[in-house]
Amino acid sequence: MYESDTLARSGGDEFMVMAENLSEQPPEAARQTTLICQRILRSFAEPFKLEGIARHITVSIGVTLFDKHRANAGELLKQTDLAMYEVKAADRNGMRFFDPMMQTEITARAALEADLRDALVKQEFLLHYQPQIDQRGRVTGAEALLRWHSARRGPVSPAVFIPIAEESGQIVALGQWVLAISAPAIPRSAT
Repeated sequence: MYESDTLARSGGDEFMVMAENLSEQPPEAARQTTLICQRILRSFAEPFKLEGIARHITVSIGVTLFDKHRANAGELLKQTDLAMYEVKAADRNGMRFFDPMMQTEITARAALEADLRDALVKQEFLLHYQPQIDQRGRVTGAEALLRWHSARRGPVSPAVFIPIAEESGQIVALGQWVLAISAPAIPRSAT
């Protein structure tokens, strides 16, 4: 960091560095920014003592470059946050530049989550049963296969929607739907 740069705490354990006087050429500005980030990362690499105990801190740095003609503070903060969360998701203790593809992926994921929520309300799921057969050819059980045929998207692979349901917390509602639908099909043992 240089005297012209600004360091501010944005809240919680998040801080911002605004580096000024970078090159007008994006590749050179990126190189200069990378050097600044590397110095910040090195400064936190060594443990420090707090109340006599050695402590370690990891730093996740999200970076976006801007010029005064395209600068929108809210958009810039959103971009640096997206880049920072990419670092946290990968391995922490590093830096990443904002890539417009990040925004595209997040927007697509948010739309899929919303469609998944609507699909439960609109009953767009189908449940198929695949028999499980033993060595003698007898049916010993059934595997429930959940399928989603979206009115908007068409068929959506379980490999796509199941991880999204798990990560967004919608898997519980999906599981409850499966149990409610399959309950009449499950034979009950005599008591």
